[in-house]
Amino acid sequence: MGVDIMFARAAADTFPLGPNGSKLFVMPDSQYAVAASDGVLWSSGPSSRGWSVVVDHGNVATFYQHLAAPIVPNIKPPSERDANEKPIPIRAGQPLGVIGADPRDKGGLKHLHFEVWHGRPKDAIDPASVMKAWGIVNPEDVSTFFASTRNARGGKRADDSDLVHVDEYYRSKPGAALHRAP
Repeated sequence: MGVDIMFARAAADTFPLGPNGSKLFVMPDSQYAVAASDGVLWSSGPSSRGWSVVVDHGNVATFYQHLAAPIVPNIKPPSERDANEKPIPIRAGQPLGVIGADPRDKGGLKHLHFEVWHGRPKDAIDPASVMKAWGIVNPEDVSTFFASTRNARGGKRADDSDLVHVDEYYRSKPGAALHRAP
């Protein structure tokens, strides 16, 4: 149905075996799962396998699971929500949440479970062909989705930020989806 995504272990990696690493792969703390393509947020919410997000891209949907901390708002599928709710746009590379582990995994190995659906979950396709076409996302690309740091105006210190704080996988400012700054 999908793939589990981690980084290939490099010789210089210092991650011991455990939540952040296996013999061949690693997943550092505080890594973001990012949207594979432009679309709209179809659903987002907690599950027995960690926080899950579905993005509708028109002809396909992408599914992201084992998120420890969401960045997008909790939203029910369209059939379960108010008809007046406007779709929340998602941009390619937009952070969706912090990658965590499957709560059912006793070892707690951090990784992202990713699926591509050609319709509904039962219509999942092998994501390998989609993943081969992906570009590389750099930290600078992801940072454009977050608000810029405020300056000293308005009584704020220059080092205060509009960014959502993630402290032990807790969002202190839940709210609307993130949008690219104009």
